[in-house]
Amino acid sequence: MPEARGQRDAQQSADRLRIFREELAELERQQVLVLTPEQRAGLDPFLDQTLQELARRYDIDVNSSQKQLSLGMRIVSALGGLALCAAVFLFFYRFWG
Repeated sequence: MPEARGQRDAQQSADRLRIFREELAELERQQVLVLTPEQRAGLDPFLDQTLQELARRYDIDVNSSQKQLSLGMRIVSALGGLALCAAVFLFFYRFWG
């Protein structure tokens, strides 16, 4: 796999690998494409190792639950920052208003 240039590129690579796994599972379920045990034994460790390496180097989300948690944390952090700004504004407004 080519070297990822940053966290955003690493996250995109991890997302593509996750989508690839989902599509491969769907193709196998539909019997369109069935990998031999040898092919599966070569592919799964490669995908796992690549995702682990990306997660270790760039601290990215490797599955959908981690992505959902990260999004929730960003939303909560933004709301907390907004509440803090409003509290500081109202504090100063109260005494110097």
